[in-house]
Amino acid sequence: MGPQPPFSILVEYTQSVDIPETHTDTDTGDAITVTAPAKINLDLKILGRREDGLHVLDSTFHTISLWDELILSPRSTRMTMSCDVDALNNEDNLALRAARLMADDAGGATSGVHIQLNKQIPVGAGLGGGSSDAAATLLGLNRLWQLNWSRPRLMRLGAEVGSDVPFFLQGGAARVGGVGERIRPIPPATGMAAVILFPGVRVDTGRVFKEYARTVQPKLLTEEATMPIIPPAESVDHQVVGSGGQQANHDIQIGENHLEPVATVLFPQITKALSALREACGGTVRMSGSGSAVFCLADGEAAAEAVRAKLAMKPHWQSWVVSLTSSDFSPSVPVASSVGPNG
Repeated sequence: MGPQPPFSILVEYTQSVDIPETHTDTDTGDAITVTAPAKINLDLKILGRREDGLHVLDSTFHTISLWDELILSPRSTRMTMSCDVDALNNEDNLALRAARLMADDAGGATSGVHIQLNKQIPVGAGLGGGSSDAAATLLGLNRLWQLNWSRPRLMRLGAEVGSDVPFFLQGGAARVGGVGERIRPIPPATGMAAVILFPGVRVDTGRVFKEYARTVQPKLLTEEATMPIIPPAESVDHQVVGSGGQQANHDIQIGENHLEPVATVLFPQITKALSALREACGGTVRMSGSGSAVFCLADGEAAAEAVRAKLAMKPHWQSWVVSLTSSDFSPSVPVASSVGPNG
């Protein structure tokens, strides 16, 4: 059994990187394919900072229909991975780290695996791609290795990989609090769509939080205050672009992102993306997570496509029209390719 995180997961619901071996590895069976959805943060509030330096959050997460694909192929001994993004072919890849932790926790009850990671979610965009890849790896290996571990056990293990991993083991929509360990599912806004605009800049999440701590100086929370009870989600009336250009009202949680003012100073490209998307949609525009992707909500995919058609794209920018998805969403078609400056 591997080391346990210093907290419990509280869910209210119901180039190739090889681990060196001295002998030849072999394929031992059929591969399985799993998908790893991106998320957007409909709001993100920082409640304070713990004594260990971690920030305590209250945020609304929602998965969307933009996803990475992972192909898990059984091997006799080794754990290897390859990715179509060269920068992710390293020992720190969260999917590989998740596989290693799971194998250690299983105490030798596993074989090897090769992970082929095909990326669609942009890196450093605040869309949770790395954490979702790790969660998908845990879910996939749970099937591949026939471990039949419970969701809470997977969540505890995922928390050792990254703070957002437990949410992605559930998906859909949820209020997420603490340092990611408090999760309250809420009704998903299925039927709604979003326009995602990525300004082509990779944001270092740690740098944004460090700058937030330096400039805002969030209050130091006592041990009792580090895991606040998340109140029921309140309905917030906000602007959503409707079909025909009218404004449609939807009762889902949306609000400010406390990291946005800091990130836009560190990365001016985010400010340009926010302005461009705001001009195109005329509704509420937010940065997701620590950036750099920004988004607006729309009353269905047709309205979202109309917004994207108005976007004044710049070199290296990418945009997507996506649906907001439930926890049981299962892709049946390849993800739509992104749109660049020339359509």
